[in-house]
Amino acid sequence: MNKKELVNQLANKTHLSKQKTTEALDAFLDIIVDSCGKNQKVKLPGFGSFEAYKRKSVKRVNPRTKQPVEVPSRWVPKFRPSTAFKKTLNT
Repeated sequence: MNKKELVNQLANKTHLSKQKTTEALDAFLDIIVDSCGKNQKVKLPGFGSFEAYKRKSVKRVNPRTKQPVEVPSRWVPKFRPSTAFKKTLNT
């Protein structure tokens, strides 16, 4: 499912216009991204949680030169599905 299909289904369920549904979805996603950018966890009961996770720096080997390369630490997004979500997928 892509964003357009999601907007169509949301609009049908909520009886809102597609434009209002798109605005609401964009605002929702912006809030999640902004919150994670501020290192805040976003919890949605029954769905899951979004958070920023800091990966440690690691040493790797460049396959072409066989020289060691240090990959710096960085922040990455992380989604953890709720138990209810996982249970729904596995039944």
